[in-house]
Amino acid sequence: MNLHPPRMWLPPDPPDQTELDAFEEQARAMRDDYAAARPARLAVLATGPALRDIDKAADCRCSCHPSPASPSLHEGGARCPCQLTEAERAELWDRVFEYTDEEAEALERREKEEDEARAQLAEAAAELDVDTGVECWAYPFVVAGTCDGRSFFLRERHGHWRVEVAADPSCTDLWGTSGAPGIEIAAGSAADLCDAGRDASPVVALRLAVRAVRLSGLRDRCSHEVPSEESHQFCRRCGTPLHEAELWKWPAPPPA
Repeated sequence: MNLHPPRMWLPPDPPDQTELDAFEEQARAMRDDYAAARPARLAVLATGPALRDIDKAADCRCSCHPSPASPSLHEGGARCPCQLTEAERAELWDRVFEYTDEEAEALERREKEEDEARAQLAEAAAELDVDTGVECWAYPFVVAGTCDGRSFFLRERHGHWRVEVAADPSCTDLWGTSGAPGIEIAAGSAADLCDAGRDASPVVALRLAVRAVRLSGLRDRCSHEVPSEESHQFCRRCGTPLHEAELWKWPAPPPA
């Protein structure tokens, strides 16, 4: 586990109003240019294949309009969603959501695996005396909950993970509260979250996160007992390097 001195994660500053105004002005100019070019789009569409509704095609933002007819893209625009009836669009959506037998079996296996992982996670949470659960299974993977009265989460994405605790002790859901400042206390590689079989494990992630929260919290609260031997430069209670004691204090939450 790569425990490190805590550092504050603050929500991003609100966008500058001047930048918002400039962005809106740019968007307005693009809309005006698009509207002004409508006659030219109609002229181009008139040279292509017959369309059910040329006016809808002129207002469509799909790349098949008003490009020259291409059989590989919506049959030259004739099968673009803007040219289909409600019934035809519904039929296409039905095809999208039709699962083959193999896909249905794979989905069933994945749901069963997630149910088993939830049961194992609940058992581990009870053993560790924490309230927790998986908030996201992938992209990112997130385990979140409350440990010793402090909200926390572990987030893994792109091969790296980090653990944060709520800067404000009254925050009951750091992951689900927009704009809540967090304190990062540990980070590392996704390989740290794998079990003995080298498979990603929510239970391993939970145990690592809880250990990080409790050890970092201990270092924050500890008075750092001075060792009897000067050559020993670590606190005997929490293992904090004595010359870094102040670095391991959790920062106070920023003023509201």
